[in-house]
Amino acid sequence: MEEWRSGNRFFYSYTLPLLVFLGVLGVLAVQVAASQTETPPDGAVLFRDEVVSAERKLRWKGPELSDETLFAVAFSGLSWDPASSGAPLFLRSKTGVAYEGAPIRLTGFQEARSGGRHKIAAAFAFSLVLDAGALEVAAWKLAFDYLDHFGVDFDAALVGVLQAPEKLPLLPDYLYTAMDTLVHRSSPRLLPLFLTLADANDAYLRSRAVAGIGIAAFRAREGTESTYPGLPIPLKESSISAAQRRMIGEVLQRASEDSSYRVRAAAALALGLAGDDSDLPLLERLAKDRAFILVALDQKNARRLLFPVRVQAAASLARFGKTIDSGGGALIGKDLAKAIRGGRDVTRDETGIRRDLIGRVRFHDGLW
Repeated sequence: MEEWRSGNRFFYSYTLPLLVFLGVLGVLAVQVAASQTETPPDGAVLFRDEVVSAERKLRWKGPELSDETLFAVAFSGLSWDPASSGAPLFLRSKTGVAYEGAPIRLTGFQEARSGGRHKIAAAFAFSLVLDAGALEVAAWKLAFDYLDHFGVDFDAALVGVLQAPEKLPLLPDYLYTAMDTLVHRSSPRLLPLFLTLADANDAYLRSRAVAGIGIAAFRAREGTESTYPGLPIPLKESSISAAQRRMIGEVLQRASEDSSYRVRAAAALALGLAGDDSDLPLLERLAKDRAFILVALDQKNARRLLFPVRVQAAASLARFGKTIDSGGGALIGKDLAKAIRGGRDVTRDETGIRRDLIGRVRFHDGLW
């Protein structure tokens, strides 16, 4: 009996408090894990006050901002300067506004998210989607997947960047990366936007819009995989009306004849994703496109030759059971001269694009 009492006293004096302590730690761990995976609240509600005060806080005197741009200003934190882990999201100086370094912003995003501070986490994540700097793709994907929970509000913020007036602080600098990110989110819901931008004056925007159309209007083919070489985006067949299909066909026809090789390459991709057998003549013509890019190799005078439009056309034709050689490869001397004869060198072609805005986010592996 005395031994039992002695053991019981030990249990209540030492073991029980330890179990309670471990239990508390377990609860805290669950709470932290839950806060990291918790679905963020509705974006329109979360940023309602910031949207209302956005122009006033920015002291904006320019043209009227669209509803989407007002939301982008609020969503990005541009009008309220969020901070996390003691670090600000923005660096402000007499010359303008810039983002803090990407590693600091990644830490800030993770800290705010784990603490359930979704308003701050969203602003930091949005900055990483627009500008991940030299961070690995995994960091960009982490931010993208978090913002994906905001659904149409995420889309609205990206569209707001596209609509931002040129003199608005910071956001216009990310026109191309916002467009690239919208392509990652391609869906029938975004088709009206893509169809409109397919006629944009900017060749980069046109090419991304055409690619987005192909992804959004993806048509599965029997006996082929629901993937596309070099395209790290899930492909899903959606319901597209016959009228929309006709409109898409007209846009892709025009894109296949565009003066920009970037747009023609996008058309080749889109035709492979959303086209049918009637589009084979277009793809076969694009498979003979003359545009080429030369990349210097270590070996003296050797070059890697790439035909960007042909590569996309070949990948698309493969979905129709047709195999072709797109040409190119590592070449030198007479072999190189022969391969590029009659072609058009677009290695440094910046026609119709803004070099200062070339996107940091790529939705495919092609050089266009």
